Amino acid sequence: MKLNNTVTIEDVKRNMQEVEVVTITMHNKPFTLVQVKLENGFTVRETTTCVDPANYDEEIGKQVCLKKIEDKVWLLLGYELQSKLDEKTPFDKCESCGKIIYCDDDDYHSDDEGCYVCFDCCKSEE
Repeated sequence: MKLNNTVTIEDVKRNMQEVEVVTITMHNKPFTLVQVKLENGFTVRETTTCVDPANYDEEIGKQVCLKKIEDKVWLLLGYELQSKLDEKTPFDKCESCGKIIYCDDDDYHSDDEGCYVCFDCCKSEE
């Protein structure tokens, strides 16, 4: 199976599952915290504040945070994709011994039930 080698804006948006926004006042200035829960449960946070509280707009602060989070998610997904494309990415474990099997390993096969087994375990079963 060939992996797509591109992260798209759709991938980024799909991964940004839940958004929480909280604005409080600290040191007499509004402070907005935005936290986004990603598809795998990992969370990413950003904050905004202002110089003059009279000029603060929570919606603008939220949008600034979301853009920063989107950029971080893009980076994280790019890292994840690069790892998957790397030839030493583990893709399964031996069903018998638990040894991690890598994409470029030549010492494994799929048994009759579709489970991956390393040749060491296969030989010991004979």
